[in-house]
Parts: sequence; structure tokens; C-alpha cells
Amino acid sequence: MENKAPEKTALIDTKTLLAKLDENGLLLSAPLCDQDFGYISFNSNDIRDNTLFICKGRHFRQEYLQQALANGATCYVSEESISDAAPGFIVSDVRKATAVIAKAAYGTGISGLNLIAVTGSKGKTTTTRLIFEALSRSSLGKAACTSSVGYYDGRSEGAHPNHNTTMESLDTLKVIRNAIDNGVKHMVVEASSQAAKDARLHGIDFAYGIFTNIDSDHISPFEHADFEEYLSAKIQLMQQCGSVIAFKDLLDAYPVIAMELKGKNIYTFGLEMPCDFYVDSLEQTDCGYRFSLWDNTKDRPVRHTYSFSIFGEYNVKNAAAAAALCLLLGVSDEAINDGFQNTQVEGRSEIVEGYKCPIIIDYAHNRLSASELFKAVTKAFPERTVKTVFGCPGNKGINRRKELTEVVAQYSIHCYITNEDPADEEFADIASQMVRHIPEGVGYSLIEDREEAIIAALESAEPSDIIAIIGKGDEKTITYKGVSSPYKGDMQSVLDYIGRYAKVAK
Repeated sequence: MENKAPEKTALIDTKTLLAKLDENGLLLSAPLCDQDFGYISFNSNDIRDNTLFICKGRHFRQEYLQQALANGATCYVSEESISDAAPGFIVSDVRKATAVIAKAAYGTGISGLNLIAVTGSKGKTTTTRLIFEALSRSSLGKAACTSSVGYYDGRSEGAHPNHNTTMESLDTLKVIRNAIDNGVKHMVVEASSQAAKDARLHGIDFAYGIFTNIDSDHISPFEHADFEEYLSAKIQLMQQCGSVIAFKDLLDAYPVIAMELKGKNIYTFGLEMPCDFYVDSLEQTDCGYRFSLWDNTKDRPVRHTYSFSIFGEYNVKNAAAAAALCLLLGVSDEAINDGFQNTQVEGRSEIVEGYKCPIIIDYAHNRLSASELFKAVTKAFPERTVKTVFGCPGNKGINRRKELTEVVAQYSIHCYITNEDPADEEFADIASQMVRHIPEGVGYSLIEDREEAIIAALESAEPSDIIAIIGKGDEKTITYKGVSSPYKGDMQSVLDYIGRYAKVAK
């Protein structure tokens, strides 16, 4: 009997593609063709046979489509007709179209997945990880997550494919597909305002959403025009959620949030009464922090006690939000505590000991996150002077050059200004805008190479210092002119230097 090769399963066919695009009001014109597509990509270097290629991105150039077609793509999706060499589906919004196509191709069974979105100006990654770790230890079924530090699909881990907090819709839906196939019941997604604006989560319904906080950030020509648009994007994410858990102070400061979410179940958490989940009795322990959380959603208040092992008492807000969500889902206190006590997030509040002075590495990259970090540092190390290595990105968060620099200078005796991700700008231009906001009496150095800046700070260290390295966290690339170049990372730069120092000291 002849052995036949297994038939290839199509991810999406022309008929389904047209129907979904038309159903969402996105289709402008379509070619006369009838094809099955076995792969979907927006990366011209990631092409297989019968690939549907999506022409998207601020840096997209026509030669990318030509390369994709040469590599085996058979059709493309774009907002305009840009090639006669292959059929093209022309849409009004290519980003929304990408999300629609991704969900049609990978979203079968998504309604059976308990999806949770976490947003806010700071704390998203930590809150996401706390929830994931607690759920992973619960009896409620397998858990998965996606965040700025990577993803886990219920079976394997993966690196984040780009600098975005929230992955592109195609990447997110692929992880969701794998998670469903791997028997995952709960999935936590770190959701950014830019993801809302760029439709990366368009069409995805979440069972729960967490809104931790907001501050003026991500304001630039390439992000949000102003704070109102930024807040609106956060609200848009929460509108995709069945129930919302929000910081009480946030709702008090911005009543528009509750107005826009009218009709949804809104639970509050906070540090003061009244709210649905109230933090009480925060104390520092040998390995972190312990706090009580009162659950006021029952017939009578119930007190729970939790511990977490991440530096910085500001993380109690993240832990409270995570615990509130877990309690609503029915996770046991044992699983919550086990998860919280085993949560460590690369590049978030990591302290390195064993050098002349402590070193802290954190992702703090805006006014709110930096302010919270330095308050915690000065409280935990009151006798030490702070020296800080940091930078500001190009093309985005323009206000950080003033606001972040002012916060850093307030707490530091010396600022080492260096590269973060200059994007389409020059380091010298970004740095010149930052130094305007360093007051007289605070020292500063401009060192473009990030590892060299870290080394300079470490070489200057005195036993009475603490070195803070902020802004990139776990990131391992630096983006300039559309190219992301490998970077060993802040932690590895520190460890390599300390290793060399230790050998010389001997």
C-alpha cells in the first residue's frame, strides 16, 4: 500500500479571509483568487510555502514585500496596492486586519480560555507574573502568560520577539493557540496602551482586566498625542474585559474611567478603606514583605495574609491586585502565597550584593516607576548615596527627558546618562535635552555606550553608595535606526565587571 504524505492543513483560506475582513468592515478590494494559506507573517525573513504576507509597520518598505514574494509568499494584505507580482487584499486598517486574520487563523476555542489583561503605567509585568505563578500552583488548571519579558504557553517558554510590552497580534494569537492546544485554562496578558492604539489585542475578549495606575507617559508623535488619548487607550483595553479590578485612587482621580466602564463589574483594591480589597498591616520580612488583604466582597469581611519576595514595598499594590484577581477566581491562599513567594522577575527590582556596594537593576523608565523605586531604595538603604545609570528612548515618551531626569536627579548625587533605545534620534540630542533638568550640585556624565556607563558607575562606587541601573530591565537589544542590535543586558554587564573586579582584587 502506497504511503501518502500527510495533507497540509490550511490556517485560513480566501473565502474565510474575505468573510472575516468584510464582517469587520475592513475590506476595500480583493483579488480574484482561491487559495489556502498555510502560514501568515509580517516578517519577510519568516516565509514558508503559501504564506499570506501582511505589509505593516512604521518602517515598512516595498522591498520587504518583494523579498517575501521571492521567499515563497503567494498573497499580501496592505492598505494600498503595491505590487502586481501577487494578488493583494486591500484593507482600510492593516493593524486591525492583522488582528482579525490572526484570530480567524489561531483563535478556535478561545472562548474556553479564561483570559486576563493587566494594564497600567507601572507594575504590569510584576502583576502579570504574580498572577501566573499563583495560578500555576492552583487546582484550577494550567496557566500561561505573555509579558514584556517573554511568554509561557503551558509547555514551553519563549523570548519576547520585540521591544513592545504587548506582542503583535499575530504573535499573541499564536501563543494563545499553543496554550489552548496544551490544555491551558487561564492566560494572563500584559496589555499596553500602545497595544490598544495599534489594535494588537483587537477582537479579543477578556474575562478580567486589571488597571493598576496611570501617569503621564508614552506621549510623543509616535505614541499618544496627549494624556487624554493615553488614558482613553487604557480604558479601551478595560472595555474588552467582562470584569475590571482597579486601584481605588485611580478611579477617584479619574471618574471618567467608571463612566466609560458603566455596566461592567468593577472591583476596587487599595491601601485605604473603603474598597473591595483593602491592604492592611504591611511589614518587611527577612525575605520580602508580608501584608494582610481584607476581602469585602463577601457577606462579611475576610482577612487573608500574604507574603511576596520582590524588593520594594510599592510592589504591595501589584500583589494586592494579583491577590484580588486570584480570590475572585477561587485560588487558595496556599497557592497564592506559594506563587508570590517564588516570584522573581528578571530586570525588576533585582539587587546584586557582593560588590563594594549594593547594585539594583530595575525597569523603572518613567516618572511614576522611578519615583516609587527611589523611595523604596532610600527607605531600605537610608544611609547610602545613590548613583544612577539611565537613559531615555528616542521617538517616544518625550516627556520622560524632563520628568524622569528630575526624579533621578532628586535622589542621586551623580547621573550617568547613557543609551536606552535612541531609535531614529541621536544619543547626543536626547542627552542634551535630559541634562537641562539636572540641577546644580548634581554631577553627571554622558556615556553613549551603555555597558561603559555601567562600568564607569561601578568604578566610581564607594562602600557608602548604592548603584541604580534603570530603564531597560531584562532587555537584550538596543534599537537604533530601525535595527535592534544585541546587548548583553544590564545584569550581565554588572556580573561581568564584578567578575573581573574580583580577579583583580585577589
